[in-house]
Amino acid sequence: MARFENKMGITKINMFANIQVYCSIGKAFFTARMSIEMVPNAVIPDYIEVEDHIRDLSGKAMVIEDCVDLVYDYINLNYDPISLLVRANASDARHMPVTVEKQSQ
Repeated sequence: MARFENKMGITKINMFANIQVYCSIGKAFFTARMSIEMVPNAVIPDYIEVEDHIRDLSGKAMVIEDCVDLVYDYINLNYDPISLLVRANASDARHMPVTVEKQSQ
C-alpha cells in the first residue's frame, strides 16, 4: 500500500467515485455516488488504491448502507484520518433518492 507523508500540512481531502451496485433488497442495480471527506493525519492516501478498492465493490450485491460502511472502514483502517465522512447518494434506485452518511465522532 502506498502511503505518502503529509509533509505539506494538507488539511482536507475530498474524493469521489461512482459505482454500480446490485441492491439485494430492491433486486435492481443502482448507482452509488460515493464521496469521501477526510482530514488526513500523518498519511495522505494513494488515490489510485482508494479508487481501486471502491471499484472492487462494483457489481456486488449490497445495500447502499453496506457501501458506505465498507468504504468508511477501509479508509479508517488504512489511513487513520483525524476525521472522516463517507457519503453515498443513490437517485436511480427503485426507491426514492437517498443519501447515506457515516462520520467519525
